[in-house]
Amino acid sequence: MSEPQRPPTSESEEEVDDPAPGQVEPDGIVRRALLHGLSSDDAELFSRLAVRQLLELQIRKPGLYDEQRINRYRFDDKELEKWFGGNDGYQLKIENEFAKLSLKVPGTDLISGLCQHVELAVELGKHLGPKDIISLYSVSKTFNRVISDNLLSSIRTWINYQAPEAGNIFNFKYYQNALTYDPVGRSWEGKGAGVEHHFHLPPVRLTPGVRYLQLVLGRHRYCKDIIAIMARNGHRMPKTMYSTLLRLWFLNELATTRQRIGWLKNKEIWTEEHLYNAQFLFVKLLMHFNDPIYGPSSHSLLRVFLGQKGLFRLWQLLLCKKWRTLIEIMELTTWYDSRPTLGMMQSHTDEDGHMYGVPLATVGSGHREGWGAGNKHLMRPDELIPVEAVRRGLRLDEHIMDMLVWGYIDFETGENLVPTEEEMYISDSENALAHMDTRRHWRRKHVLKKRWNELSPKQKQSIIDEEQDDRLRALQFCGHEDDEPEDGE
Repeated sequence: MSEPQRPPTSESEEEVDDPAPGQVEPDGIVRRALLHGLSSDDAELFSRLAVRQLLELQIRKPGLYDEQRINRYRFDDKELEKWFGGNDGYQLKIENEFAKLSLKVPGTDLISGLCQHVELAVELGKHLGPKDIISLYSVSKTFNRVISDNLLSSIRTWINYQAPEAGNIFNFKYYQNALTYDPVGRSWEGKGAGVEHHFHLPPVRLTPGVRYLQLVLGRHRYCKDIIAIMARNGHRMPKTMYSTLLRLWFLNELATTRQRIGWLKNKEIWTEEHLYNAQFLFVKLLMHFNDPIYGPSSHSLLRVFLGQKGLFRLWQLLLCKKWRTLIEIMELTTWYDSRPTLGMMQSHTDEDGHMYGVPLATVGSGHREGWGAGNKHLMRPDELIPVEAVRRGLRLDEHIMDMLVWGYIDFETGENLVPTEEEMYISDSENALAHMDTRRHWRRKHVLKKRWNELSPKQKQSIIDEEQDDRLRALQFCGHEDDEPEDGE
């Protein structure tokens, strides 16, 4: 087949360089469009669009400095009339037939204009949180239609961009309740060969949806928040702790001890580093839950919250979202593993047959397999990790003291260590921590004070003013003997 010829030029025109390799000529575009079944009118319009794009791209060759050499076609009047309706091809304004190449769609807003293209709609979703995606999916018909037509690939793209490791740990095959039927009606037949499915698949395939996206991204954020709030309280974590928290979360979702032991034996998932990190986390949580002076010198709080399904309740506890009162803690402890005596049951049971808000039939049942459904004790991570470490020959007990002091002192220089801003980062911290007393937390000013000599005078003065404000606010809690009322007043 001969190579396509470019449109002829008049004899008086200057010679120009040949087009770039691989460039398609207008006549060739028409022939290819006709071969693909387009009508002659559609093929003509298609060729006009292609020629217009070729001219807009232009053939540029970099020159010295900022100069560029631009090669352009020269058309005679006949060719201008044929291809551009008699107008200059390089000055031709985009007409109605070129509107689809632009984001300017009459009668639509910017979001709807972007979502006309699948790639742009998916790219937009990459930079939105789960709640924003759900809101946009609910109110924008264009976004809903485009994403629904490409649901599986869109969800995978968003997860791979925002939380790739969480997507690998929380594989959608294990969360049937978070899946939805494919909106387009596709099936798995002929697709996903070699993938082992752990549940029965209906004719229309079950595919990850917005609910599964919220599940994965939510756990990604909760694990990040756990690390950040521990750092704000002075308990810094290794950089690989995020990966360990994801594994602990999934471990706590397995309903039987046998399943948990089997998953812990997988050395590709649970490496020696992750076993060490898990024990490190238990030590730091015990330090967080026990005051060195006031106690209570107990591991009961750690035991109860590691015995829950997942780590969501632990996140609630650390960020003071829930479990802030003694009654709430007693209710959870009573359900988990309380063993009350007959006298306690008689004295603490109300008229409805509840003990601390827990029905008597379920008191002390939360520690069993299936979170109360079985009869055997469901071993917690703090019970399983040391056993698996011993099985592999690790001596974690020899590192307990190192875990206690890690993150506070630089043993090479003797300087006190301060958590970095990255370690303390919590998304939308002003609203997320608005309900908490953060006066004892490490804050940004402490990070800046650590490098005081590198700060500008303005930054130093800002820190001094902030600390002066803190001292003035503390005066309201200070009393003086002279201010106390005399007897009889």
